[in-house]
Amino acid sequence: MLSVVADVGGTNIRLSVCDLETGELTKLREFACAEFITLDAALVQYFSTLQGEVKHLCIGIACPVENDHVVMTNLSWEFSKKSLKEKLKLESLYVINDYTAISLAVPQQFSLK
Repeated sequence: MLSVVADVGGTNIRLSVCDLETGELTKLREFACAEFITLDAALVQYFSTLQGEVKHLCIGIACPVENDHVVMTNLSWEFSKKSLKEKLKLESLYVINDYTAISLAVPQQFSLK
């Protein structure tokens, strides 16, 4: 069972498998968003490269994320969190604003030094 984190911007999407015990990131891949019509197409492409089933996903994305329907402001992608979770057969899906993701990472960065 795998956990994946994604950083979604207007130009690129970066994805990695995250070890929930250690926080270690592995299997980092970067794709140009322009290569995909939808976010789920990019996710399915990445998931197909992994050995194992992805059950947990956290997406940091550059747009408002308060509602179920997420619409990117600098890319034509939009999606329903509920539908994405069902389509990808996830046990958990977290969609957070990219600035929230950065602020959550700051304490981790300082603890590594």
